[in-house]
Amino acid sequence: MSAAPKRARVADPDPSGRERLRQAENLAALNILLAGIAHNLANPLAAIGNFLALVPDQWEQSESFRTADYQRALQDLSRVQEQIESLTRIAVAPDLETVEPWRVETLAAELHLYALGAAAERGISIDYQIERPENPSLQPREVLKQILIVLLDNAIGFAAESGTVHLGVSVEARSDDLWLKMLVRDDGPGIPAASVERIFEPFYSTRNGGMGIGLFVGRQLARAYGGDLRLESNGPGASFALMIPLAAP
Repeated sequence: MSAAPKRARVADPDPSGRERLRQAENLAALNILLAGIAHNLANPLAAIGNFLALVPDQWEQSESFRTADYQRALQDLSRVQEQIESLTRIAVAPDLETVEPWRVETLAAELHLYALGAAAERGISIDYQIERPENPSLQPREVLKQILIVLLDNAIGFAAESGTVHLGVSVEARSDDLWLKMLVRDDGPGIPAASVERIFEPFYSTRNGGMGIGLFVGRQLARAYGGDLRLESNGPGASFALMIPLAAP
């Protein structure tokens, strides 16, 4: 199916003002993120430090120190490792400068392969549909890829056992441009009603052991490039849509 012809872009009456506002919003979001990360890492690291400080005196004298306290220290270390892995999954190097054009279908194919590998352990199948746009994208490829990996990881984690995760890519014509819509949907229980309004808040998670930063960072990045990340539908299952202009903002 051919994409609709590209429409004329409406001139921005105040590009410098919009850029300053975007930078201020990104800085505020970064400050919130850094403060939360510091808090989440400080507590388990302090507990590990206290344990290590007591090792010379307590290791030989206390059996409970060598067993129960040692296991708690390992659990704290595991918490730190999980949080670092979560940060690594959403870590990108956003480049607001011009990027080389790239084909959307190549990124979609990479994401499909990633999802197949990640879902195999739980016996989850991946439903994959793509509408190929005629024009290449001028958005930062790796930023979009990392946002979608977060969505796929969440969907695979919440999908029903031996269920299905849907990955779809389509093109929508809006008044000012052609937009990519990249949809990830699972068939799990959906997001609890009490949590729907909070899922994009930093450090709020409905997943055991989750840091609650993937959706927050994903939305901030999408908006930094002129798009958005939103909850498309909920219950049964959850459907998230990454909307982004095909060209750079």
